[in-house]
Amino acid sequence: MAVSALYSAYGRDFLVMDLPFLRQIPSADIEALLNVIDKKINSPLTSSTGRLFDAVSAMLGLCLYSSFDAEAAMRLEAVLEDTHPSHEYYPFQIDEEISMNSTFMAIADDIIRAASTTLISTRFHNTIVEIICAAAERLRNQTGINKAALSGGVFMNGYLLEKAEIRLTEMGFETLTHSKIPSNDGGLALGQLMIAAHRRNKLCV
Repeated sequence: MAVSALYSAYGRDFLVMDLPFLRQIPSADIEALLNVIDKKINSPLTSSTGRLFDAVSAMLGLCLYSSFDAEAAMRLEAVLEDTHPSHEYYPFQIDEEISMNSTFMAIADDIIRAASTTLISTRFHNTIVEIICAAAERLRNQTGINKAALSGGVFMNGYLLEKAEIRLTEMGFETLTHSKIPSNDGGLALGQLMIAAHRRNKLCV
């Protein structure tokens, strides 16, 4: 994911950048991955926020290869500090789509200038909060809907959930969060069971 994000932002120029994590990956593996991306071989686009956390965690050398679900994101969350100002975040673009090329370019710049892992992680988390708020505001303006539901595995991240809920509430949103059902795959599995049970009951009737 880190290679893919940098390739999207810089093209092949990222290969000569002074990013330590790149030296830990065999160049042949990187070339093979770029070939897969170029030819679109088993490489569909993803809209999962978790993959952004995977990319940044790898760029910081915290987790290049996950050995269990959400490992990279957990390692990234573990190094942030709530003492950094919440208004410190990376640039991004939002229109009909959200582009984070400028985000990854700014993170790469921070890594090259030897900014602390803690600072980069915190700024990245703050960036995701800003994106959530900007997207919610944009959709409210378009639809008039004033409810914001925070769901998905990414909201197992305590910092992200707390900051996003506070900001959205301050912006006047009715903010909905999970209380009895987990926001990650556990909740998804329960939803699938409910749909299956409903379909089964309809067939039985």
